[in-house]
Amino acid sequence: MEDQEALKDREEAVRNGKLTTIIFIRDRNAKAQEVSGYIDYGHRHVLD
Repeated sequence: MEDQEALKDREEAVRNGKLTTIIFIRDRNAKAQEVSGYIDYGHRHVLD
């Protein structure tokens, strides 16, 4: 439950422009190739 509250607080700060969060994701596909990328959490909220 604490994690959900922390995420809610972070999301609100990002939406208000008080915090910037960049998320890095790395995984491997079916051919064992590494696939990675960055998500700008604040920009993502603007688009959704």
